[in-house]
Amino acid sequence: MRFLTNSILIRNAILKLTCALLFVLLVLPQSMNGQNLGRISGRIIEATSKTPLPGANVILEGTRIGTASDKEGRYTILNVPPGNYNLVGSFLGYEKKSLSVEVVANRTVVVDFELTETTQELTDVMIYGALTRGQAKSLNEQKEAQNIKNVVSSEQISRFPDRNAAESLQRIPSISITHDQGEGEMVQIRGIPQQFNSVTVNGIRIPAPTGAASDGAGRGVGLDLVSNSLMEQIVVTKAITPDIDGDAIGGSIDFVLKDAPEKPFYKIVASGGLNQQKSEFNAWGRKDIQNYSGMYGARFFDNKFGVLAAASYFVNNIGSILREYRFLNDQTTALSYSKWTDYDVKRDRFGINIATDYMIDNDNRLRFSFNYNAYIDEEVRRQNVNNIPTKLEERETRNRIEDQRMTTFQFGGEHILFGNVDLDYTLFWIQSRERLPNRTYWSYRRTNPYTGWTNEQLYYITGLEKFPALAPLTVNRLRHDDFLTVDG
Repeated sequence: MRFLTNSILIRNAILKLTCALLFVLLVLPQSMNGQNLGRISGRIIEATSKTPLPGANVILEGTRIGTASDKEGRYTILNVPPGNYNLVGSFLGYEKKSLSVEVVANRTVVVDFELTETTQELTDVMIYGALTRGQAKSLNEQKEAQNIKNVVSSEQISRFPDRNAAESLQRIPSISITHDQGEGEMVQIRGIPQQFNSVTVNGIRIPAPTGAASDGAGRGVGLDLVSNSLMEQIVVTKAITPDIDGDAIGGSIDFVLKDAPEKPFYKIVASGGLNQQKSEFNAWGRKDIQNYSGMYGARFFDNKFGVLAAASYFVNNIGSILREYRFLNDQTTALSYSKWTDYDVKRDRFGINIATDYMIDNDNRLRFSFNYNAYIDEEVRRQNVNNIPTKLEERETRNRIEDQRMTTFQFGGEHILFGNVDLDYTLFWIQSRERLPNRTYWSYRRTNPYTGWTNEQLYYITGLEKFPALAPLTVNRLRHDDFLTVDG
């Protein structure tokens, strides 16, 4: 036993020594090599509004040394040989700008850009204006992408009365969606079913519960859960690259949530719609479509600490009617079977997004975010089945509540170590929950309800007024279910 313990201690010591040597071999040469090199960092913003321009290109003229700005418009070029250069900044829809810079060994040179929008003047027609900033950023990201992707900005999303994230995707080429009660639910990419695509939030995979409430979707994620008013952009990647999980055949959908802004702002939106199925016969009463959202963002403590809080709420009452008839043969209008189904549905969608960041200095930044989405679908279904040849009448009433929740916590940081080593990391916790609480079925049946009717009366019913009067039925079945599926 003592020999075994000593062997384990020796093995652990060798493992620690190996890790230390690997660290020295990987990091120390980079640090020593960077001692004779310089670094350029800065920020690229829009000249008028002072908002950041993410994805802008920065390159040293006459060289292949360059980079692109992050979503705050910040950039860093590492390992630059000392000397004088022309630094060129460019962004789609904006004029290029060139600035002179002198790089000194072991120093960081700060160079900021303010780009102005480009105005085109034609011979006979003069056009003034520009793309919205969010749309320009999205197009620039598509243009600079190394793979096939489509990017939808928040400004494009807000142009249309889409009720959820699935409907916001339906206008993208090669994207199709499936509907439930007239509302977008599942997304297919290039004709491939939803279970062969991946869905992420800020790059984090959304787990898909596969229980009784998922309607057999398997890996597929219902996007009617996600509120589109909390999005900064939606990125659809149709050609997977090594930086994306390799479990998507059709493609990948990433919902990028809004982040803390660079300057204070607030926004309140209220909208509605006419619902023609709002009569008093609806199980949920008279109510039109309602949609509310609001957000506020600001920076504090000399712009080092930023915060954004956003919330949205949507409610809609839906009514639908399904009629199914079967006839004895093609030569007659005599009915052999009829089924009438009425649906009354109430849908509530609620979302919260809180994002914060703290900039320690130009080389170190910490982030934390919380996102919560809830989707509650309450349905009452009434069904009446008449099988005339067998003289059987059956009715069923079903109450069903589908409750979906998704909760996400994220903590991460962005650091530059030793002057030339980038370190980015993200810690996260995500959970998807789907539940069918108190699902109840009442089934009633009676036989021979047409006693005293002639064959002609039974087989040649052409109007609803000739159907037999409804009478109390015998309870045939009572069923009560409660399903809960949690994945994370």
